[in-house]
Amino acid sequence: MIIQKIEIPFSTDKYEKRLIIFIDLLGFKNYILSDGRKEDDFIALTSHFQKNVSEGAKYIKGNAYSYSPTFNFFSDTIIISFPLELFNAPAECKKFTSEADPYNDINIDKLNLLFSAVMYICDIQLHSLKHGLLSRGCVTIGDVYHNKNTWFGPGLIEAYEHESKIAIYPRVILSKNAHEYFKNEVVTNFCQNLIIQDLDGLFYVNYIAFIHSKFNTNYCNAHCILRDIIDSNIIMLRSKKKQKLKELQKWEWLSMYFNTYSNDKLKKKYGDDLAENIGI
Repeated sequence: MIIQKIEIPFSTDKYEKRLIIFIDLLGFKNYILSDGRKEDDFIALTSHFQKNVSEGAKYIKGNAYSYSPTFNFFSDTIIISFPLELFNAPAECKKFTSEADPYNDINIDKLNLLFSAVMYICDIQLHSLKHGLLSRGCVTIGDVYHNKNTWFGPGLIEAYEHESKIAIYPRVILSKNAHEYFKNEVVTNFCQNLIIQDLDGLFYVNYIAFIHSKFNTNYCNAHCILRDIIDSNIIMLRSKKKQKLKELQKWEWLSMYFNTYSNDKLKKKYGDDLAENIGI
């Protein structure tokens, strides 16, 4: 039996409505200029992003999709775009979803797209944290021209403005139109742990949920590693004579997110002994 190999173009040759991920690595300039940093540190940080986004092959094999979204990393900015029609779930998968909940309006193709985007975002945010870097961004749906090293369009502008003016803290938020596009998928049991709502009403990617897989250890160990990273940065920033209040506020927000989500998860699974809050 010969399996047909079909190449899929992921770049655009004109404006195309796409899922756009725009992420800013906060403090990347200081990271580069800091004493003691070696070239290998930068290569280890940046090459990981490229590898994990582009390691998929560009073909369909049977009903399984393997793909490489359009990706750019320039200075401290990461841009990833996905075609909205990237997935076409097998009929039996759609039939199973419909039978499980005949009253839902879940689009299994959209669910696959959202899950793929969330996985890339979690990988970028957690890998950055391992290097002591915070990241902030936005997921939106909009028109964009994105071909190799050239990208522009209203969708990209919207993503940038949400990242720089609305996200504020180290989180990757869903724009209003992205949340509207995925409104039925976000509320599924499958996604309730992936996308969570902040106190200001914004929805963002719950990257701490995946610390065990991205830190290559069990959840308890990953929890302790991340707690130490956050705690040490807060202590360092508070000890400086000239405090960087905006940077400190971002780490303090992360500590509150960590305390709320990670510790609650540990308490439910292991009891109070392992759940220790970061002092704010």
